[in-house]
Amino acid sequence: MGLDHIHQKKVSNVVLSIASGKKKNVNTKKYGQQMQEIIDMMLQLNPEDRPTTKELITLPDIFPTLYVLGASLGCIE
Repeated sequence: MGLDHIHQKKVSNVVLSIASGKKKNVNTKKYGQQMQEIIDMMLQLNPEDRPTTKELITLPDIFPTLYVLGASLGCIE
């Protein structure tokens, strides 16, 4: 799936693809290798192997973006 337009496919097909571990990789030249790694972590078949929200938001590529967003919205002073 990657960042394809999944809304153009039947939801059941999307669910089956994810459940079977089939997915497309993202364009790492555009989105970076870290994004592919994050997606791979989040789409682990076993839920126990998936990262927690805390683990996700502390990743080097995620935290700075969340901080800027929070500051822009006035959530962080």
